[in-house]
Amino acid sequence: MQSTLKDVAETAGVSYSLVSRYLNGDQALKMRSGTRERIDNAIAALDYRPNRVAQSLRSGRTGTIGILVSNLRNRYYALLVDHVLEEANRRGYQLLIAYANDPEEESAALQMLVRRGVDGCLTSLRLTDRALLERLQKSGFPLLFFGRGVEGFPAVGRDRTPAILQGIEFLAARGHREICFITPGDEPLADEVIQLCRRHGIRKFRATAMPHTPEAPEALRDVCRRAPAAVMVVGWLNTNAFLRIIHREYPLYRPEVVGTYHFPYEYMLDERLVGFIYGDFSRFPGMLVTALLDRIEGRNSEKILFPDQFLTAPELRRQLDGDFNDRDFYLYT
Repeated sequence: MQSTLKDVAETAGVSYSLVSRYLNGDQALKMRSGTRERIDNAIAALDYRPNRVAQSLRSGRTGTIGILVSNLRNRYYALLVDHVLEEANRRGYQLLIAYANDPEEESAALQMLVRRGVDGCLTSLRLTDRALLERLQKSGFPLLFFGRGVEGFPAVGRDRTPAILQGIEFLAARGHREICFITPGDEPLADEVIQLCRRHGIRKFRATAMPHTPEAPEALRDVCRRAPAAVMVVGWLNTNAFLRIIHREYPLYRPEVVGTYHFPYEYMLDERLVGFIYGDFSRFPGMLVTALLDRIEGRNSEKILFPDQFLTAPELRRQLDGDFNDRDFYLYT
């Protein structure tokens, strides 16, 4: 006979309502880690499976969310989707995954997720079908962007500016008076960055390298030919690509580099890396799922910023000592 929520509560030694709130992802619920572990163990021991049909009839929801990304061969998105799937399952939701590489595919993929009845959707794409976006906005469909925002919709983004400012202070203290900033887009540098460089008498110049574009490698080679002594690279893809080009084509070039770190990658131990713009990747998927469920459950939120921090290379390596799991290391080294 199939186990019930009551069976789980009795096995875990807690109340029915506590188990129900936990499985429904109640954000106001405060629970000790030991209690959570007892509930999880009871669920596993009893092989408890929620009755999605009954839940759907009561709530008008399907218990599924969608995620739309550009390419699962991209390490970042592959790992992100893996962790979002894990977090969604923990919160009692199923995850439907779609990907698209051009505007026409984007619209078709998003409409497919909506037709499948997802309760809400996460996406990192800059969707350009304004007619579709307006229809979704008018209908109140919970659509949450991350990485890049679209006007009129909530978003979860990274706040890199404080980490960049600390990185500039770090390089200035090491005697650098010229810094090359390698960025993935053409947005201007923050006013605080410009002012801090001016205060330290730092000459700055900038290279734009948009990952996965034909122009990006040549932009990085231009930096190598100019050979600045200090380089700050925004984005882990650009950091890895920049160091790869140095290793293969300019091995005698030895700048001090402040790179970006989210998870293990090929050149993260390169001795040229003296510091990092560090984002705690382990927290980000949970923030995404929580923000989307808030929208689904009527708790509206606007732009949420996930703060990065600056770490020196020794600090990062100490932070990572046992801090990422074997699955992530296996996938991304």
